[in-house]
Amino acid sequence: MEIEKKFILSPTSGLAFSQECKRCWWLSKNTDWNRPTYGFPGLPGGVDEVLKEYYDEFRAQNLLPPEISTHSKYKTLKPFPDQTKLENYRRPFWRKKKIEEKGLAYKDENLQSILHGGIDELLETASGKLVVLDYKTRGSPPKEDTVEWSRLQLNTYTFLLQKLGYETENYALLIYYWPEKIKRNGDLQFNTEIKEIDIDIDLVISTWKDAVDTINSPSCPKTTCEWCEYVP
Repeated sequence: MEIEKKFILSPTSGLAFSQECKRCWWLSKNTDWNRPTYGFPGLPGGVDEVLKEYYDEFRAQNLLPPEISTHSKYKTLKPFPDQTKLENYRRPFWRKKKIEEKGLAYKDENLQSILHGGIDELLETASGKLVVLDYKTRGSPPKEDTVEWSRLQLNTYTFLLQKLGYETENYALLIYYWPEKIKRNGDLQFNTEIKEIDIDIDLVISTWKDAVDTINSPSCPKTTCEWCEYVP
């Protein structure tokens, strides 16, 4: 049985959204209404692509950038060696062949739903366990509540890697880049900070089930937010 489009979910546009407002979530999946969105600035996306090239250059030499290789706790980590597989796991957008091509996706037959995602980077421990690394660009140093926004996302990526048969570490990493100054030659110098997130696979499974259950609910949830308050 082919999975309906509304049950093809990702951690950011699916699972996280389903927890923000269940009424908005139900309406967006079962009616023509969609929550208004803001335009996404192009600069973070551009920096993200440059960072991928930056990490790939180090990978070709079996090295990691100094912001990781000189860190007291993470200096023993290694880059994921298979560039082709990594490119496949980076694909952020859903395609029907993503599961067949062993992309970062998993189909749950009981839920009749597919969960998929696109990672930034993969690292390996000395024992071969995988560690998800996600880079974030900001205008200032990260705060603790900022880190919490990414907890479900990194847990989901780790869950999907496990479903592909990989052994993973019990943590994932966020590395934040924010501008510090412009040098005299015009180069923009960034500061960095690494944050560690504990892995909780049960969080992914329970959130996924809750998101699907809300879609399947015969009636729209009553509790409103600022977006859906006036939707009949």
